[in-house]
Amino acid sequence: YGCLKDEKFEEKVKDAVLFKNLEKKYLTLEDCLKENEARFPNRIFYVTDEKQQRSYIDLFKSQNIDAVILPHAIDMPFIQSLEAKNKDLKFLRIDADLNEALCEKEEASDEARETREKALVSAVQKAIGETALQVKLESFKNAEVAAMLTLSEESRRMQDMMRQYGMSDGEGMFGTAGRTLVLNRKHPLVQYLQEQVVVRDGNKAETAGNEAAGESAEANGNAERLTKQLCEQLYDLACIQQGSLSPDRMNAFIARSNTLMEELTK
Repeated sequence: YGCLKDEKFEEKVKDAVLFKNLEKKYLTLEDCLKENEARFPNRIFYVTDEKQQRSYIDLFKSQNIDAVILPHAIDMPFIQSLEAKNKDLKFLRIDADLNEALCEKEEASDEARETREKALVSAVQKAIGETALQVKLESFKNAEVAAMLTLSEESRRMQDMMRQYGMSDGEGMFGTAGRTLVLNRKHPLVQYLQEQVVVRDGNKAETAGNEAAGESAEANGNAERLTKQLCEQLYDLACIQQGSLSPDRMNAFIARSNTLMEELTK
């Protein structure tokens, strides 16, 4: 607070201001910049809630990427002040983006794969009813994670400001602006969904040209319903990793989870 209130005071103590990192060590601003300097020059990642953002923390730790812990409301104005006074310095919340250190470098993709992935992206957007949501596929270094949701730093700060002034709940006003659902193309569930979308589209084309194919309509309908449920489940799980679901979304998530578990018993 003193640094924000009095510039002369800040000038005297700026080199003594300490940040706590993921290893519970205390570092100066210069030390924080040195931690990730080789891969992320002038970037400092931060965490606002260690419990809520645990999956992202584990992902960063697995790749030896450091972040600082900023759980208090006053931390946001403070880091904005630091950004304004230090050229090129940028603070990014740990779930703002999945950078190159967390994703494998992909070889040039062929046209067939691009077509399949575009079909999956469209199917996911349609299934969750968010056609404006950005959806993309990456190859995570952690193959166990199926999907993650990111929110751009700019959008998050705008939403936080709106909440602070009581103008909106933030997300309600901006919807999916700045949000990206990132699917792990290496995960078996994502690969299954991609196969189902290709098969579904192929079956639709075949059925359209053959009136006698009506006996497979029920099977196709069941497969399409399961694909939709899995897409919704992936999205909700990604949202839960980043925060909480609205009461309506949570009720739908619980009901869908029960339905999917029932399917496993058949």
